[in-house]
Amino acid sequence: LSDEQIARIQKRFDEGMKRFRDEYAKADPQEREKKSVERSVSRFETIYGSLDDAQKALLAQAAKTPLWDPDIVIAERKLRVRELIDIVKDGRRAVHEGPRDAALAKLRVSLREWAGQGVQSPRADYRAFQKRMQEASCALSAQVHNAGSEAVRKAAREKLLSWAADAKALADNGDPR
Repeated sequence: LSDEQIARIQKRFDEGMKRFRDEYAKADPQEREKKSVERSVSRFETIYGSLDDAQKALLAQAAKTPLWDPDIVIAERKLRVRELIDIVKDGRRAVHEGPRDAALAKLRVSLREWAGQGVQSPRADYRAFQKRMQEASCALSAQVHNAGSEAVRKAAREKLLSWAADAKALADNGDPR
């Protein structure tokens, strides 16, 4: 990649970071809380349909004491972008300085490792943050689920089973690449 292409990659990440910061970190606390509830309601309604007042109250209460910290996510994202840019620059340098095929193979391995770290950060503090968020999310999901009527829970179960069947069909019949 040329310096110009790398600069475009960096610019796209910077633009995405600005949108993320504007949405999650810059708004005043009440606005952030309101938006959090709106996002949560929307996400749960994708599975459950319309939520009742008790379910919405659980989501509103959870938004009042957020464990999620946008500053932690922003710091991790910045590190991830820096790592990607460094991998690309190192790979470009290696291709020009040494055996091309070996350098490209090493670059592919580095990029795969980097992509895998998007799911599990190499940093213990961020992995601990992710674990806390996952545990809190699971607990809240269980509360919202249990607060719904039997009919709503059954409809959600059917929807999730349908999605699982769709995913299985895609996996069984999809492109084997």
